[in-house]
Amino acid sequence: MKNITYPYKRKPKNNTFKEIAPRVYWLRLGMPFSLDHINLWLIEEDNYWTLVDTGPNTSTSKTAWQEIFSTQLQNKPIKQIICTHSHPDHVGLAGWICENQSAKLLISKGEFEFYHQIFANNKPTSIAQAQTFYQQAGASDDQIKSYFKHIKIFSNLISLMPSSYQQLQHNDGITLGKYQWQVHIGRGHSPEHICLFCEELNLFISGDQLLPTISSNISVWPTQPNANPMADFFLSCQDISKVINNQTLVLPSHGLPFYGGENRLNTLSEDAKQDMACLYDFCLQPRTVSETFPILFKANIDENNLMLAFGEALASLNYLCAQGRIIATPDENGIKYYQQTGA
Repeated sequence: MKNITYPYKRKPKNNTFKEIAPRVYWLRLGMPFSLDHINLWLIEEDNYWTLVDTGPNTSTSKTAWQEIFSTQLQNKPIKQIICTHSHPDHVGLAGWICENQSAKLLISKGEFEFYHQIFANNKPTSIAQAQTFYQQAGASDDQIKSYFKHIKIFSNLISLMPSSYQQLQHNDGITLGKYQWQVHIGRGHSPEHICLFCEELNLFISGDQLLPTISSNISVWPTQPNANPMADFFLSCQDISKVINNQTLVLPSHGLPFYGGENRLNTLSEDAKQDMACLYDFCLQPRTVSETFPILFKANIDENNLMLAFGEALASLNYLCAQGRIIATPDENGIKYYQQTGA
């Protein structure tokens, strides 16, 4: 990857700790998905551990954690769990580990609420609300059924969350492993994604906000059909580039730790803006959401990634609409067509 270097050429063995800075450990947990791993971070305190992210609620993850509890924790419990955001691979076992270890959950308010809106069994998002959202996007009845199927799968990958939590906010200071860390909130991939920066160690725990080889999904959801997460993503890239530098060791949730975070932020922004330019040109004629897929995505869109494709295409279209460059016009069936303004 251009302008990125990797100090660790090899991934560590799954389910074992690797110290990468004083009191900071890397734990690579396997996942039974196409994205086959997640990086978790443990910070050692005198009498306990702080864990950043948990892995998904699967039998294999639970088995791995049972082994970690018995062999890796040096007879010290996990007393704090910081979840960067509320997607299943990051928050999936938070409730289970909190109960097992008598730990407390630290998370942003936006992420805690997003979990309850989208993934909790008592989520307030109505079936009719989601159906209308995807119908307006031009989804077929079978494609809409796919949304509900995948939401159910995602919901089952999250154990029951704790009913209480400690809220983390932007610019909060927190002491972890005898070092001072600052909370930075990133947006776009999720509502209030927590990142952690330690200036003394020049370490940045980036979650999914900054990854070395892939770009995180940026989606519009039925709960906020007119949201503009792409604009939030661009602003977050600018904000984070003021915090880290190319000598900062970035600790991502997927892939290897890397240097060159500023360069990577610039690349992600430039690539997304190029996609916006191509999308704008494509909308010279009226386009439905699904018609934009070949312009925005290199991967084949099938049932497994259809929901994310609709969400990310809408994020791109909403961004151009907010700029006044394209306009969405519904037909007699309520399906929205997107076209350049004045075209």
